Amino acid sequence: MNCRIPPALPYRGTLVILATENEGGTTNISPMSSAFWLALRCVLGLGGASKCTANIFRTKQVVLNLPTEDLVIRMSTPSLARPALMVPPWKVSPGYRHVKDKFIDLGLTA
Repeated sequence: MNCRIPPALPYRGTLVILATENEGGTTNISPMSSAFWLALRCVLGLGGASKCTANIFRTKQVVLNLPTEDLVIRMSTPSLARPALMVPPWKVSPGYRHVKDKFIDLGLTA
């Protein structure tokens, strides 16, 4: 069965930046491309073990940011920036590193 879901909204196959609140009140920034809209709802495909997912379950809040084209290149690296002080050894070789504040690291403001 096919049905039309109003309003007709375009599929955005683009980078989405998720902002969630960490336990200490700092903001976690997580890039993702697995997001699509059904009517007025956004469906997110998140890893179950990510900090972003844990923050969403704990606070029941998330902010979705759709970056402009000029920000997409800059935003392609924050997944390698980890707020955790301890970066597991298996994440070091592909380039993961600790950063205290992803906003500062990326030259952005909240």
